[in-house]
Amino acid sequence: MIEPTMRNLWKRKVVSLLLYLVALGIHVFNVIPFMVRGWKEFLTLLGFHIGTYLVTRYGVCPFIDRKTKRKLEWGLLLYLLVFVGDVLLMALLSLASGAMEFDGWNTLHVENFWAVVLTLIGPILLGGLFFANRRHVILKLERDREKREFDKLTAEVNLLLHKLGQYRLPTHTLFATLTIIMYLSRKDPAIARSAILLLGEITRFYLIYNEETYISLAQEREPLDKLLKIYKLRFGEEAELLIKIDERVPATTKIPPGLLVNLAEGISKHGLLTDPSCPAELWIERLSSGALRIKSKNAIADPDASEDNPKRGQLTRLGETIHFLHPENRIHVWTEGHVFYVEIWLYEVFC
Repeated sequence: MIEPTMRNLWKRKVVSLLLYLVALGIHVFNVIPFMVRGWKEFLTLLGFHIGTYLVTRYGVCPFIDRKTKRKLEWGLLLYLLVFVGDVLLMALLSLASGAMEFDGWNTLHVENFWAVVLTLIGPILLGGLFFANRRHVILKLERDREKREFDKLTAEVNLLLHKLGQYRLPTHTLFATLTIIMYLSRKDPAIARSAILLLGEITRFYLIYNEETYISLAQEREPLDKLLKIYKLRFGEEAELLIKIDERVPATTKIPPGLLVNLAEGISKHGLLTDPSCPAELWIERLSSGALRIKSKNAIADPDASEDNPKRGQLTRLGETIHFLHPENRIHVWTEGHVFYVEIWLYEVFC
């Protein structure tokens, strides 16, 4: 089935008009022999058609032009008026000219009456079909336009939801760092000042890029490196997160702002960034399909407790926010023994 467009609508209008003119020609051909009895009657009937059209077109339609449904209803009403008025006017004029004899309620005779009426039904039916088809096509076009507008608004809302969930400093990082700062302020004020500067620079990152949808991998690494320094203040120098980036992933690769920071914070909640037997690692690689895969692993103390850990909620929200940008973006979280894994797939990656 051909999808309705404005061009197809115009073609249908032309075809319907041609069919209408043919049927109207047949109607006039049958009417003329009946009307030649009196040229005044014929001109009167023609004037009735033209007058009805002019009154409806210029007297009524301008006031309802923006309401398509009512306009179509008036168009159908116009055809009804033409049909009824045509028949009644011919009957009255024929009665006056003697072409119609009325000797009683059971003896009504009009010369050539059925030929005139049947040929007039043709244009009426064609007109009705034309307006019904036109109404269907216009409504289809309006629904398509409304759907496009709805999809556009949905995309804008999803982007705002993405920014709301993504461009926000993780509260766990904020409170944990403030706790460390409060502790260090009594023990080692110099290190406490360093922690304050690191936290301020990470916060500045979120303020700078809160209106961006994508930033480069190099820009994302800056707050991530500062976050790792905060981890060393929190967990000690043995805290480590090894980052390995595929050579096919240039520093200009675009990713959502805060993605790696939120991922690092999510996996750090499961702890054990300090286990030398299973060091925490993060890989970034490009797949043959062009998608970007980000994978992390770190040790966990209790696998059973991690399965139902409510702290996974942050990683779940992370998956929801990246899904807003592309429907195929997804995150997968699982455990194998004492190892905690996270995989993120990003599609529509730019460089």
